[in-house]
This record gives sequence, C-alpha cells and structure tokens, in this order.
Amino acid sequence: MTGIDTFKCRAALFVTTLLLLGGCAQTVDRQQSYSVIDYQCNNAQFSLTFIDDEQVLLLLDNAEYHLTRVPAASGSRYVLNVEPKSEQHIVLHTKGSQARLEVDSTLYSSCVTAN
Repeated sequence: MTGIDTFKCRAALFVTTLLLLGGCAQTVDRQQSYSVIDYQCNNAQFSLTFIDDEQVLLLLDNAEYHLTRVPAASGSRYVLNVEPKSEQHIVLHTKGSQARLEVDSTLYSSCVTAN
C-alpha cells in the first residue's frame, strides 16, 4: 500500500469515527427531552412533565409532586408517590385532551390541554 492509500484509509476511518460519535451525541440529547402539557381547569391550571411511561411530575401552585401510573379502566391514572401513612391524597386521571385532578378534598374538573 502506498503512502497516499494509507492516508486515504486513515482519513476515511477518522471521518467514520466522527460520524458515529456525532450520532451518539444526538441520541443522548433526545433522551433528555421531556414532554410537558399544560392544563386549564375551571378553577386552576397545572402542568404535567412526562418523565417516562410510568411517571409524571405535576406542577400545581408552585409545588411539585411525583406521580406514578396505576391501572385504569380507561385513559391514564396517576397517584402520588408517598408512604401509605401520608395524609396527602393526589389522583390524576387523563384521557385524550381532558383531565381530572383530586388534591386532598379539592377537585379540579373540566381540565383541558392549554397547548
């Protein structure tokens, strides 16, 4: 193999390596993006950040709550991740663009996506 052929092989290998590394960097960025949905209700508004298929972060009145998905007959249902002895009760039910949120004795109904 001549010097020129060796140079071409090394250049091709270098370019291929850069392309592969670039593809890996883009994959990491996509994994870190989360879906955020804002809801508007009759008496309030709140935001949901979908962390994965099983967890959402609820932002309501400047407080954050980590909710976990539980079985639902229809749509998706999430409950607060707390000890069984906790006094706080949060249940969120979503279906399509609608949601219903219960926080202790307060009911947020007729909630629809705002974005």
